[in-house]
Amino acid sequence: VVVRRQRQMCIRDRVNELRKYSLTLNGQWTPTQAAYNARWQGAGSSNSGDKPSANSMQYTRDYANSLWEENGNYLKIKDVTLGYTFYSNQLHSVQISSINIYISAQNYFTITKYTGYDPEVSWASSTVNGWDRGNYPSTKSITAGVRVKF
Repeated sequence: VVVRRQRQMCIRDRVNELRKYSLTLNGQWTPTQAAYNARWQGAGSSNSGDKPSANSMQYTRDYANSLWEENGNYLKIKDVTLGYTFYSNQLHSVQISSINIYISAQNYFTITKYTGYDPEVSWASSTVNGWDRGNYPSTKSITAGVRVKF
Protein backbone atom coordinates (compact mmCIF):
# COMPACT_ATOMS: atom_id res chain seq x y z
CA VAL A 1 0.00 0.00 0.00
CA VAL A 2 1.37 3.39 -0.99
CA VAL A 3 0.09 6.55 0.63
CA ARG A 4 1.52 9.91 -0.42
CA ARG A 5 0.35 13.23 0.84
CA GLN A 6 1.29 16.86 0.62
CA ARG A 7 -0.20 19.49 2.88
CA GLN A 8 0.19 23.21 3.18
CA MET A 9 -0.56 25.49 6.08
CA CYS A 10 -0.64 29.26 5.98
CA ILE A 11 -1.15 31.81 8.72
CA ARG A 12 -1.86 35.35 7.50
CA ASP A 13 -4.52 37.93 6.93
CA ARG A 14 -6.08 38.33 3.49
CA VAL A 15 -7.80 41.25 1.80
CA ASN A 16 -11.02 39.85 0.34
CA GLU A 17 -11.96 42.54 -2.16
CA LEU A 18 -15.22 40.80 -3.02
CA ARG A 19 -16.49 41.64 0.48
CA LYS A 20 -17.10 45.19 -0.74
CA TYR A 21 -19.98 43.81 -2.77
CA SER A 22 -21.35 41.42 -0.14
CA LEU A 23 -21.55 44.24 2.43
CA THR A 24 -23.44 46.54 0.05
CA LEU A 25 -27.20 46.92 0.50
CA ASN A 26 -27.83 48.90 -2.69
CA GLY A 27 -29.89 46.26 -4.51
CA GLN A 28 -27.21 45.55 -7.14
CA TRP A 29 -25.42 42.78 -5.23
CA THR A 30 -26.54 40.01 -2.91
CA PRO A 31 -25.44 40.86 0.65
CA THR A 32 -24.35 38.27 3.16
CA GLN A 33 -26.79 37.35 5.91
CA ALA A 34 -24.45 38.99 8.44
CA ALA A 35 -24.50 42.30 6.49
CA TYR A 36 -28.28 42.16 6.25
CA ASN A 37 -28.67 41.44 9.98
CA ALA A 38 -26.31 44.32 10.89
CA ARG A 39 -28.16 46.86 8.72
CA TRP A 40 -29.36 50.14 10.18
CA GLN A 41 -33.07 49.76 10.95
CA GLY A 42 -34.06 53.26 12.01
CA ALA A 43 -33.64 55.72 14.82
CA GLY A 44 -32.66 54.10 18.08
CA SER A 45 -31.30 50.92 16.50
CA SER A 46 -27.86 49.83 17.67
CA ASN A 47 -26.87 48.08 14.46
CA SER A 48 -23.57 49.20 12.99
CA GLY A 49 -24.18 48.35 9.32
CA ASP A 50 -25.27 50.57 6.47
CA LYS A 51 -28.89 51.27 5.63
CA PRO A 52 -30.40 49.80 2.48
CA SER A 53 -30.25 52.49 -0.22
CA ALA A 54 -28.93 53.20 -3.71
CA ASN A 55 -25.82 54.74 -2.11
CA SER A 56 -25.18 51.93 0.36
CA MET A 57 -21.46 51.59 1.15
CA GLN A 58 -20.65 54.06 -1.65
CA TYR A 59 -17.61 55.54 0.12
CA THR A 60 -16.17 52.37 1.61
CA ARG A 61 -16.82 50.34 -1.51
CA ASP A 62 -14.42 52.29 -3.72
CA TYR A 63 -11.41 52.53 -1.39
CA ALA A 64 -9.50 49.75 0.31
CA ASN A 65 -10.40 49.52 3.99
CA SER A 66 -10.29 47.19 6.96
CA LEU A 67 -13.83 45.91 6.26
CA TRP A 68 -12.31 43.74 3.54
CA GLU A 69 -9.57 42.27 5.72
CA GLU A 70 -10.17 38.89 7.27
CA ASN A 71 -8.38 35.95 8.79
CA GLY A 72 -6.75 34.00 5.97
CA ASN A 73 -5.40 31.07 7.99
CA TYR A 74 -5.90 27.71 6.33
CA LEU A 75 -4.81 24.11 6.20
CA LYS A 76 -5.06 22.52 2.78
CA ILE A 77 -4.43 18.94 1.71
CA LYS A 78 -2.82 19.56 -1.68
CA ASP A 79 -2.27 16.01 -2.90
CA VAL A 80 -3.28 12.64 -1.47
CA THR A 81 -2.67 9.36 -3.29
CA LEU A 82 -3.67 5.91 -2.12
CA GLY A 83 -2.55 2.89 -4.11
CA TYR A 84 -1.89 -0.81 -4.00
CA THR A 85 0.43 -2.89 -6.17
CA PHE A 86 -0.11 -6.57 -7.00
CA TYR A 87 3.19 -8.26 -8.02
CA SER A 88 3.78 -11.29 -10.24
CA ASN A 89 3.85 -13.71 -7.29
CA GLN A 90 0.26 -12.61 -6.50
CA LEU A 91 -0.82 -12.85 -10.16
CA HIS A 92 -0.32 -16.57 -10.79
CA SER A 93 -2.76 -17.02 -13.66
CA VAL A 94 -1.67 -14.11 -15.92
CA GLN A 95 1.60 -13.06 -17.58
CA ILE A 96 1.80 -9.64 -15.89
CA SER A 97 4.71 -8.48 -13.72
CA SER A 98 2.65 -6.00 -11.68
CA ILE A 99 -0.67 -4.14 -11.48
CA ASN A 100 -0.95 -0.89 -9.56
CA ILE A 101 -4.39 0.50 -8.65
CA TYR A 102 -4.55 4.04 -7.30
CA ILE A 103 -6.80 6.98 -6.50
CA SER A 104 -5.52 10.53 -6.06
CA ALA A 105 -7.16 13.77 -4.89
CA GLN A 106 -5.71 17.24 -5.51
CA ASN A 107 -6.75 20.44 -3.67
CA TYR A 108 -9.76 18.60 -2.36
CA PHE A 109 -9.76 19.49 1.31
CA THR A 110 -9.30 22.94 2.90
CA ILE A 111 -9.97 23.97 6.49
CA THR A 112 -10.49 27.73 6.84
CA LYS A 113 -12.86 30.39 8.09
CA TYR A 114 -11.98 32.63 5.14
CA THR A 115 -15.15 33.64 3.27
CA GLY A 116 -13.55 34.08 -0.16
CA TYR A 117 -13.31 31.38 -2.82
CA ASP A 118 -9.85 30.14 -1.83
CA PRO A 119 -7.44 31.60 0.77
CA GLU A 120 -4.48 30.41 -1.30
CA VAL A 121 -5.16 32.43 -4.46
CA SER A 122 -4.27 36.07 -4.80
CA TRP A 123 -4.18 38.88 -7.30
CA ALA A 124 -2.83 37.90 -10.72
CA SER A 125 0.21 40.14 -10.06
CA SER A 126 3.20 38.55 -8.35
CA THR A 127 3.96 41.87 -6.61
CA VAL A 128 0.66 41.89 -4.69
CA ASN A 129 0.43 39.12 -2.10
CA GLY A 130 -2.50 38.54 0.23
CA TRP A 131 -5.03 40.42 -1.92
CA ASP A 132 -7.93 38.33 -3.23
CA ARG A 133 -9.80 39.90 -6.14
CA GLY A 134 -12.04 36.90 -6.69
CA ASN A 135 -9.63 34.94 -8.88
CA TYR A 136 -10.64 31.38 -9.66
CA PRO A 137 -9.87 28.98 -6.80
CA SER A 138 -7.46 26.08 -7.14
CA THR A 139 -9.06 23.28 -9.13
CA LYS A 140 -10.21 20.26 -7.16
CA SER A 141 -9.75 16.93 -8.87
CA ILE A 142 -9.93 13.22 -8.24
CA THR A 143 -8.03 10.80 -10.43
CA ALA A 144 -8.19 7.03 -10.41
CA GLY A 145 -6.22 4.63 -12.50
CA VAL A 146 -4.61 1.29 -13.14
CA ARG A 147 -0.98 0.74 -14.24
CA VAL A 148 -0.13 -2.60 -15.75
CA LYS A 149 3.47 -3.82 -16.34
CA PHE A 150 3.92 -6.80 -18.64
